[in-house]
Amino acid sequence: DDGDDRAVFHQMSLMTDNLPPFTGEDRSAYSFLRSTDGGKTWSDPIVVSNRTEFEPGAPFNDKNTLTADSINTRFVYGTWQLLKDVLPDDDSAIPLQFFYSDTFFVRSRNKGRSWEPARAIYKIRDDVTLLAAAGIDPNVTPIFGAQNIGHQIVVLPDRRLVNVSQARFSIPG
Repeated sequence: DDGDDRAVFHQMSLMTDNLPPFTGEDRSAYSFLRSTDGGKTWSDPIVVSNRTEFEPGAPFNDKNTLTADSINTRFVYGTWQLLKDVLPDDDSAIPLQFFYSDTFFVRSRNKGRSWEPARAIYKIRDDVTLLAAAGIDPNVTPIFGAQNIGHQIVVLPDRRLVNVSQARFSIPG
């Protein structure tokens, strides 16, 4: 630990704006703020983004959660889904019709003063085992969309992290 025993409050906020006129797409990212005085004042936001600006597939960051590590208070974790439209050259292992979401993760090792780059930790579009376990054969049943939502990072007593979430597939009917 860094010797700083003050309580730290954390906030994770979705930020959106419209791209220049007539693009029809949004730009989105998450920002992280921290307070060391019980929420009276907050730090400047630290923006963490997965580069959705001008990216094909109309990506949108959504459904975030923030977890402060109760075992080691230096660590704070954020997770969310990046929702994307399917493109003709999509590299999915599962053939999808309309959309999917990748799971993103970010971590601070210093009580939220700085954040590691966001990275994809799970791609539902590649989880053919999960689809098979649900009894869905994509060669027979079209898959309109695949989402992994409702993320929550859980810190186990042995300090391993688990991302608890829900997988959702959209199929006809």
